[in-house]
Amino acid sequence: MLGAPLPNCSVVFFHHVEKTAGTTLRALFQRHAQLGLFDLISFVGPRALRGLNRLAPFSAVAPDTSSAGAKMYSYVGSSPAAQVKVSDSPAYGKLPPPAVEKKGVMVYRAGERVGFSELKHHVGWMEKHPSNGCVYAAGSGKLRAYKVAADGMLEEFSSADALGNPAHFCLSADGAWALCANYSASTLSVLPIAADGSAATDSKHHVVRLNPQLADRQEACHPHQVRLDPGSGAWALACDLGASRAVWVYAFDVARGSLAGAANSERHLLLPEASGPRHLDFHPTRPWVYVLCELDGNIVGCRWDAEQGRLTPFGSYYTLPDGVSPWPCPPL
Repeated sequence: MLGAPLPNCSVVFFHHVEKTAGTTLRALFQRHAQLGLFDLISFVGPRALRGLNRLAPFSAVAPDTSSAGAKMYSYVGSSPAAQVKVSDSPAYGKLPPPAVEKKGVMVYRAGERVGFSELKHHVGWMEKHPSNGCVYAAGSGKLRAYKVAADGMLEEFSSADALGNPAHFCLSADGAWALCANYSASTLSVLPIAADGSAATDSKHHVVRLNPQLADRQEACHPHQVRLDPGSGAWALACDLGASRAVWVYAFDVARGSLAGAANSERHLLLPEASGPRHLDFHPTRPWVYVLCELDGNIVGCRWDAEQGRLTPFGSYYTLPDGVSPWPCPPL
């Protein structure tokens, strides 16, 4: 498919399953976007197409407060050229690195490009605040807060050290806290969100350092996502793609913004070696959680006990066609 020119199209949705192959394809698609062959590109999970507010990890939405209507803005962040610059990547040499690497957020409404908010940094995961009208994003090791103008453009008004480099974060239901999963730093951090929407780094609100050892992204702990139980908000579940190959489950005190739980707690879900849990999602109506494992290509279904904060696997489902291995990725 990638050997021939790609046709012009308005929207590309890419379902990320395996990191190395996925990142390679993502770099190629983003390069095509930079060349003007796509108007919009977004990387989404299996349930993301149900609504714009599910776009992830490079998209978020915010209401159009300038109108009483139901207009929504969609925001698409940027990332480095990544794999096209890495000599041992299958993407290396397939496409030239961009001459100019823009940093910022593209703004869309109803599928039409509104503009580009140019920033001094790339922006990864983005989320809208549940009540204050602001948009938050992870970028260059910080949690960043943006005000949304009447035309949908973003203006950064606050940032806070995330105590690592967040690959993902989530906001508590009351909007008072941001929980960050810091991939390279092997930490989870909790940052307060002030009444005016600004983000802060407060040493009282602690960092949990995940500390268990393999190769290829499993030489250390690499938290790739953290999610709060949507029912109670009392539990934080963190996917550790790295050494622990676990989904960590911590009690979350919403009043204090603190995580609690022993590293050897029986609540943590330990998955097989080389599974690489990357992301999870809660079923919207049933007590089930689905864990996407990027290294072995499986989705693990679990029963979720919201009273005890426990995951119990009930099945594993391979996501790729028969005979296709998630690793190593085939050459392009």
